[in-house]
Amino acid sequence: MNTLTLFTNNNKTMYKNLLLLLIFSLLLLACNKDEHTDPVSSQVDLVNLEVGQKSFYRSYKATCSDGISDFAWRGTTLILEVTENDGQLFFEESFTDDSAINIPPVSYPVTVIDGGILIPDRDESLLFYFYANDTIRLNPEHDVILEQDGCFVIQDSTPFVGNDIGTIPLFQVGEVRETNKTIVSCEPFAQLDGYLIYDNHLRVSHVIYMDVFDSTVSGWHLLE
Repeated sequence: MNTLTLFTNNNKTMYKNLLLLLIFSLLLLACNKDEHTDPVSSQVDLVNLEVGQKSFYRSYKATCSDGISDFAWRGTTLILEVTENDGQLFFEESFTDDSAINIPPVSYPVTVIDGGILIPDRDESLLFYFYANDTIRLNPEHDVILEQDGCFVIQDSTPFVGNDIGTIPLFQVGEVRETNKTIVSCEPFAQLDGYLIYDNHLRVSHVIYMDVFDSTVSGWHLLE
């Protein structure tokens, strides 16, 4: 074999290896993309809880002056995951590695009941702590139409409070926007009010810190 033939064969081998490496890299990239994609089907489904379901929530804040102003994302993403221990389902809350908050995960039991879920021990939850009722009704029998008034939600020009259940056609705070969702309110306490907004998934956990000068809000919005 002469030198030219050897050089040509080496080139072919090199190009073949480069092509195989390129194909392998593209396949690896596709696999990694799939691994980091969280389709809606894998999110926490309140109607049909399954171990391994996982939802991501982005934290936001705003002030209530002039309706709502100073909306901003807070650089923190909370993970809500369904886990199991000895036959009991749990909600586990943790944070992504790039979050501004880095505290140990917390978990609390959740029980499926007829037409809803029961969360009795939620004091450590950042999503549910303010809600006074143990139960989240997923198919409420009593349904009223509500509307938003700045940071608050109202019913017939009066504040929406007291563990009531209703439907809100539009809820919007900055980049947070939800339409035609179920909403429940907490019993206001210590100058705090709040709402859970949901369908099959918890969409928004919205808390209002009331102040005589200017109230503020802090919340979590489902990432999709």
